[in-house]
Amino acid sequence: MNRPAIQVCAYSAKDADRWDQFVANDSRNGGMFHERRFLSYHPSDRFRDVSLVFRDATGDIVGVLPCAQVRLPDERLCAESHPGSTAGSLVFAKRARLSDVLAMVEAAALHFQATGFTRMGLRVAEPIFAGPTTGEMDFALWHLGFRLRTRELSTAVRLGDETARLSMVRKRAASEERSAVRRGVRVTESNDVDTVWRLIAGNLKDRYGKPPTHSLSELAGLKQIYPDRIHFWCATLDDSILATMAVFDVTPHAAHAFYIAHDRTLADVKPMSLLVSEICASLTARGFSWFNLGISTRGEHVKWGILEFKELVGGRGVCREEWELTDLSEFKPYEWPA
Repeated sequence: MNRPAIQVCAYSAKDADRWDQFVANDSRNGGMFHERRFLSYHPSDRFRDVSLVFRDATGDIVGVLPCAQVRLPDERLCAESHPGSTAGSLVFAKRARLSDVLAMVEAAALHFQATGFTRMGLRVAEPIFAGPTTGEMDFALWHLGFRLRTRELSTAVRLGDETARLSMVRKRAASEERSAVRRGVRVTESNDVDTVWRLIAGNLKDRYGKPPTHSLSELAGLKQIYPDRIHFWCATLDDSILATMAVFDVTPHAAHAFYIAHDRTLADVKPMSLLVSEICASLTARGFSWFNLGISTRGEHVKWGILEFKELVGGRGVCREEWELTDLSEFKPYEWPA
């Protein structure tokens, strides 16, 4: 087995369009969070981009790796999956074999080693966002010396079989859904980014004492970039928003709830089960297979309250993982068999 003729080079702005075309049309595991259009909403001085592009012998892109430089307290430099994205691991071509993926991971490690980085970390998206299987990357990371840094638990709803979905929904959720309908709660999409963001911001401040990941202008900007792939779903009663979800169509078959929020001053109305049910119906009608409700863990900490809600409405666990090479100076080129 000879090493595949794959070359690596640093990303430059001239690659942006072809990068996004590759992610959308030619990759096996790419999605919105890997696209340059998505990453571009960050101010140019927020992160130092050190992303990589992989090409075969004909010059065609066969892989991309969105990364940014992170400086540790001791001044060592790390190449990490882009901090401005939910997931940012290696994206590889649909036709890629194990040897191709091994060659890309090896090339990335050697590149960062040669350019002064001491550590490399990759945040791998939940497998529901990939199309076919992607075991080649999991194996390649382990085989080349990467070790699991952390594993977070997301909760996802399987779509396409409503009977099967409802069998996972607890009776309390079904009761709350019927009650919301009787009280006149309606679920619709909204383009009022300002009102949606303010509800999200207030909810996060009250519950966790922190602001949203995106500022109002950033979330509005993303909606302009992806007018048909970012949706603000709202449960309303008498023109008041009771609850909202910001849903990102990450791939053609998997959507992600980036924000979940409700007005805690109206606790006697419980609209969340109806909101999730209506979103699931819409996604199913548009051909989606998965609705990811996001992570409910941070390291060893489990947010039991939000996890219980996600399981209540029919979600079950899928993992998001981070892998790392803790000392790039010790990385050795792969010994390809003759």
